[in-house]
Amino acid sequence: MSLHTLAHLSDLHFGQGPAREAMARALCQAMIDSAIDQVVVTGDITHRGRDVEMASFGEVFAPLLRQGRLTVVPGNHDRIGEDAGRSLMRGRRAGCTWCWWIRPPSTTEATGPATAS
Repeated sequence: MSLHTLAHLSDLHFGQGPAREAMARALCQAMIDSAIDQVVVTGDITHRGRDVEMASFGEVFAPLLRQGRLTVVPGNHDRIGEDAGRSLMRGRRAGCTWCWWIRPPSTTEATGPATAS
């Protein structure tokens, strides 16, 4: 069995300013130059969910994408504004009307997730 390496980058916030984008460019270049097999970018790729911010991310991280070494999971900031995260969410999406850690509206206590019988 061969081992694979993974790098996890989070909260890049493209659109927050030139210094932030320069940092992201340096991170991406470090990932390109490394022997890391897969780079996972999660949450808040953009700062305000703007398409231009997502386009900047796409430009910077294009080399990793072309190499098949990039996985992206959008965060809450990517779904606000112009909903730039939609470009990363093709196909079916999972939905939830309530979460087990939040009290459901029809009960007085959170009872946990429903289980199949």
